[in-house]
Amino acid sequence: ESITVLKGSEASEMFGSAGVNGVILISTKKSTSSKELTLENNPLVSGTSIRKNFKDDAFWQPRLRTDAGGKVSFRVTFPDDITNWRTFFIAMNGKESGFAEQQIKSFKLLSTSLATPLFFIYGDSANIIGKTLSYSIDSIQVYRSFSINKNSIQQKQILFKNSWIDTFSIKTTATDSISFSYSIQKQDGYLDGEERSVPVFNQGVSESAGLFAVLEKDTTFTYQPKDSNTTIKIFAESSVLPVLLDEIESIRSYEYLCNEQLASKLKALLLKRKIYKYSKKVFKEEKNISELIAKLNQGKGRSGLWGWWNNNELSLWISLHAIEALLQAEQDGYIIYINKSMLIDYLVLNLESYRGIDKISCIHILRLLKAKVDFEKYISSEEKQVAGKSFYEKLRLIQLKQELNMPVLLDSLIQKANKTIFGNLYWGEENYLFFDNSIQNTLLMYCLMRKQGGYGALLEKVRNYFFEKRKSGNWRNTYESALILETIIPDLLVNDTLPNPPSIQINGGKPVQLFPYITELKAGEKISIQKEGKLPVYFTAYQQYWNHAPEKATGDFIVHSYFEKSGEQKTFLKAGEPIELKIKISVKSDADYIMIEIPIPAGCSYKDKIQPYSNNEVHREYLKNKVNIFCNSLRKGEYVFSVSLLPRFTGKYFLNPAKAEMMYFPVFFGREEMKKIDIR
Repeated sequence: ESITVLKGSEASEMFGSAGVNGVILISTKKSTSSKELTLENNPLVSGTSIRKNFKDDAFWQPRLRTDAGGKVSFRVTFPDDITNWRTFFIAMNGKESGFAEQQIKSFKLLSTSLATPLFFIYGDSANIIGKTLSYSIDSIQVYRSFSINKNSIQQKQILFKNSWIDTFSIKTTATDSISFSYSIQKQDGYLDGEERSVPVFNQGVSESAGLFAVLEKDTTFTYQPKDSNTTIKIFAESSVLPVLLDEIESIRSYEYLCNEQLASKLKALLLKRKIYKYSKKVFKEEKNISELIAKLNQGKGRSGLWGWWNNNELSLWISLHAIEALLQAEQDGYIIYINKSMLIDYLVLNLESYRGIDKISCIHILRLLKAKVDFEKYISSEEKQVAGKSFYEKLRLIQLKQELNMPVLLDSLIQKANKTIFGNLYWGEENYLFFDNSIQNTLLMYCLMRKQGGYGALLEKVRNYFFEKRKSGNWRNTYESALILETIIPDLLVNDTLPNPPSIQINGGKPVQLFPYITELKAGEKISIQKEGKLPVYFTAYQQYWNHAPEKATGDFIVHSYFEKSGEQKTFLKAGEPIELKIKISVKSDADYIMIEIPIPAGCSYKDKIQPYSNNEVHREYLKNKVNIFCNSLRKGEYVFSVSLLPRFTGKYFLNPAKAEMMYFPVFFGREEMKKIDIR
């Protein structure tokens, strides 16, 4: 249509050094009619499809080796993301290393994309966005379609140039996920679109209650369920092994991975391997054990010891737990990759600086590592300070003496035993101190009596105490579960044959002699159980229910959540404007190892994922629908925690209750109530 020539300063001002020799501007003629984009034989377009496979990473090839010519290649199928992939290359030989970076752009000349929240809460109302982009210079006519769960919601012909944006209002229903599909199709058959499946979480919180009992002799008792509207599940077993495997699975499936939990999971899987070998079953989780060993090693500090989370302050009780797990793995034939001599040198150097339980744990670790240390000297030194020690610390010292073949007397300790209503034995108080509690003290007494010998009948009553404490279906936390399992399983695998099974009757029904026995009873029923026979029955009755409208719970923690911008609390959020979700927690008394769970609204994403270290915070996990914050300890007082959010999708969203609880003793907790958030 026209040609313009620019010279001198005019060209240089517009195009810099590239225009120093002059510039020719060419304007082409515009089309007189609307044309469809022709994509045939275009190398940038590889077929037509509805894209479903979305990932954060395109490929991961950690162990490639070059050929003799120094070259390496591999094949990869990229995910469906239309994006710009940053690709990193790291190479090394025995002496040198190198690093390079490239970008790989994934796009189509004509494409559609679908923007949705990463999750929903049942009942959320949201506006999701469909976008179509064209890199053609001409207008394009296509057939646009939007579907929910494969059901067509809206279709129409559209004519656009460059881009077309749709907004669809949806409301989630009672389902575990909801899928959306947004696509365009040309008259020549070209199709492009995206389908995304979004999980839907329930409003409220999960709650459970129940009873676990070891029924040894002939006995009759009744149980009144807590919730009158929820079905009661009954499980009875005449062998203890399924009960233990159930506990092991509970540890293995726990969602968090601090160093304590990694060690507990490793101990649990090693015990499962032992049970399977005893039961002549095929164990298929060798890879999981190797992965846990690798993760534990990644979590070590420079000293070779562990903190609660990676890069935290060292904790000797967690280090002892981790080393026990790794040494058990080594004994079972696994390579554990720990430098024992470095650990010994570090601990010996710092031994005199430790006090109380830390010093006792340090001595235990050195004994496990077979260090050449004058243990009797250190034990004698600790015994001189016995006046200030807890019952737990005294038992740990006696355990050390016994393991070193020093003389110990147990009669006076055994006389301090307490009895449960079932006649089972335990030591210490049923409190929630982390170490000096009935579980930890009873575990130590069990170990002392077993090593001393001659206490078979008492050991059985102690084991039954541990089973009795599973009244909610599991023990209190992963740490205690792992300790109980590793303590009692070796004794239970000696003889687990049951030639004459016992029988039970529930509510006067037909006697049951075939185990395991599983049934469900109607909500609201009072349960009467009668058991006969000499051999024990492991009996569980429990309810699991979802509280859809949880009220505010103000127990040991008071939790209050609110949104704040520039110091001002907000009653609604604006899409595109960052906001702070604040959680104020009032702690009524000093507490250790606290987990704070902070759900976020589905219409928001994280603005950033920072890791603050105020308020004794040591670790954060940013999950799709919530943030979990872990604190070593919180003294009595008030604390405020903050999560930075970016509201993205307009609509009305439910906000599940924020919660604070003692991680190892979750019966101590407090929570906020359900809320509803408006994003405009």
